[in-house]
Amino acid sequence: MQYTDHVNHLDHYSEAFLELAQTVDLDALVPSCPGWTVSDLVYHLADVQHFWASIVAGRLDDPGGVEKKPRPADLSLVDLYDGARQLLSSSLRRAAPDDTCWSWSETGGTVGWVARRQHHEAAIHLADLELATGRLPHLHHETAVDGIAEMIDVMLGDFPRWMTYEPQWLVEVDVDDFDTPTLMTVGLLSGTGPESGTVYLDLPGARRAEYGLPDAIITGSAEAMDLWLWGRGPVDDLTLTGEADAVEALRMAIADGTQ
Repeated sequence: MQYTDHVNHLDHYSEAFLELAQTVDLDALVPSCPGWTVSDLVYHLADVQHFWASIVAGRLDDPGGVEKKPRPADLSLVDLYDGARQLLSSSLRRAAPDDTCWSWSETGGTVGWVARRQHHEAAIHLADLELATGRLPHLHHETAVDGIAEMIDVMLGDFPRWMTYEPQWLVEVDVDDFDTPTLMTVGLLSGTGPESGTVYLDLPGARRAEYGLPDAIITGSAEAMDLWLWGRGPVDDLTLTGEADAVEALRMAIADGTQ
């Protein structure tokens, strides 16, 4: 998917989020984000989009320079979000995909990475908002296909270099729209943060595998797979074979990586 495609999809999902947010009860619970109300969701996405708009607009190489927007009263939350989404869109459209800027990922460091990440951030949070209103979320096919790849290669597989990884299971992710399935190892991460000194033991993790006989196979459409991978769709929409524990381990790795 090209840079302009990511920005166009980002605008579509952001505008749809705005339109729906203007009509829903801000006190309604968001079932896919336990403990959150719609007001929490709106502020979160406003905060995220403002943050990345600031990173892109200033081509910042350090996130410490971004001024956080304080949370306003609920009546002003949608306006705050509207301003953030417009700023993010205009900042991305004034930039080039190869322009360098800060990112948390070792695979990032460019405006193009930000556009892709924010495309999927907006899509998934629109799904959250739809679920909060009782609707079934839907994704564009292009979004679903690319979202699966981003989840596998960035959100799951992008481990810090200082962490050790112990694989335990092999799970095959077989998407109807893909020519070949993706083989994933699922296991445990451990390590000590070099800056914080925090010790992490046995955190769920997953990444691509090159070969092996899978313990479990998950099959389904791109849309159903992407929504399930992101925790916004039911496993019932997919076909599972093999070890249930292996599938649950992948689910735990996903949940840990997308909080």
